[in-house]
Amino acid sequence: MVSCGQCRRGCTGRHMPKGYDYYLCRTKTQLPVMMPGERCPARYIPVRPLEELVWRDLCEVLAAPEMIAHAMQRARGGHWLPQ
Repeated sequence: MVSCGQCRRGCTGRHMPKGYDYYLCRTKTQLPVMMPGERCPARYIPVRPLEELVWRDLCEVLAAPEMIAHAMQRARGGHWLPQ
């Protein structure tokens, strides 16, 4: 699940020729039909670097499960931040 860094709406995956895969804000593809003129200015997000970052973070969390317990305590205490 990927969300746009500009407008916070969900992103979709897009496979481009020559193996270039991207996530892009839905306002670039779906919203203009429903709400003309309100396209998000965000650029396409390359899939590979983002997925490598997520995988690296997941491996860190799995190597240190106490991070999950700490994050859950923070979330329950109202300290959760979307970033």
